[in-house]
Amino acid sequence: MALTVDAEYARNLDLVHDTPPFQWEKRTDVAWRAGARFGSGLGLLAAAGLFALILSIGLSGGFD
Repeated sequence: MALTVDAEYARNLDLVHDTPPFQWEKRTDVAWRAGARFGSGLGLLAAAGLFALILSIGLSGGFD
């Protein structure tokens, strides 16, 4: 089993006006992701358990 955390940082220059004088706007995007990884046998079991958990929460009205 492995727990993972990932961050992605991107700086972009967006063209605001495409005729002279050109104007650029700086934009920064940050994305965070976290998750867990299992071996092949445990991964299949964990995926089925997660699906059953989400299904049971959904059917009990927990997402309302």
